[in-house]
Amino acid sequence: MMKTVIELKNKFVSVYAEYSAYVDILGKFILSFICLYWLSQLFGSRGPLSSLFVIVFVSLILSILPMRAIPVVSGLFLIGFTLSISIEAAAITAAVILVLFFLFLRYVPDDAIIVLLIPMAASLGISPLVPLGVGLKRGPASILAVISGSVIYCLLEILLKCESALAATAPGDYMERLTTLLSGFTDAKALYVNVAVLAAVFAVSFAVRSIDADYSFEAAIVLGAVVYAALILISNSMAGTSFGVGEAVLSSVLSAAVLLCVNYFFFSLDYKKSVRLAFEDDDYYYYVKAVPKVDRLLLRQPVNEGNSGEEKA
Repeated sequence: MMKTVIELKNKFVSVYAEYSAYVDILGKFILSFICLYWLSQLFGSRGPLSSLFVIVFVSLILSILPMRAIPVVSGLFLIGFTLSISIEAAAITAAVILVLFFLFLRYVPDDAIIVLLIPMAASLGISPLVPLGVGLKRGPASILAVISGSVIYCLLEILLKCESALAATAPGDYMERLTTLLSGFTDAKALYVNVAVLAAVFAVSFAVRSIDADYSFEAAIVLGAVVYAALILISNSMAGTSFGVGEAVLSSVLSAAVLLCVNYFFFSLDYKKSVRLAFEDDDYYYYVKAVPKVDRLLLRQPVNEGNSGEEKA
């Protein structure tokens, strides 16, 4: 079973190495289409931006642009969609996106796509998936992306919740509309708790996988998922939130299962054969832990003793 999985992985890697340019373009097109289509469905497919032709056309353009262009264009689409709610909602959304844009431009420009993936995963009921995955592969500065993505999810939930109340007010009554929006932000305690929980999940995942120990990645996935479910339970009892504990447990289990499968497929190590090496030069001592890859061990061709004997003879 393990050998079959590894052979499949190696075939995937070889195909990607040969057609990487085309695979990257296809991947960016699919990701762009999913992001833009998800936003259009979130806001009820209203306005010209929700047209399938527009989404496909923009996705095709984004497929040949750098990855950073996807969150930028998605942010512009988000502002356009919030215009269907109210001008005030669009203004608040634009202000938040502008702040996040300068934040990522300064600190973690390559993590901008995470800001889109977190609210998408949350809307699918697998909130801890992205923070856990980011903690496994990225550095501590990526917590900015996790928090920002959680903030965007909060913003979307608040705007959609206030939509009916804003529709009931007169278009020219700006103060009442702003009051409605501000009340939505002040009453969203559960959403703010969710921001802290996802940040904690990322911190646990990153801290555990950084430990120099066997199976640290697997432990990081499991512990991060457990922390998510536990913090949801604690927030319900202490902060008075109303998260569904069963949904949180299911979300944790699904997220952990997905990441364990991905880790098994792409990052299989044989810790039983790990060795520690120590050497030095004129300035430093070096301590290295070497862990062999399972795929290299399983797929290594055995030596044909009969042929080698004939050659010696």
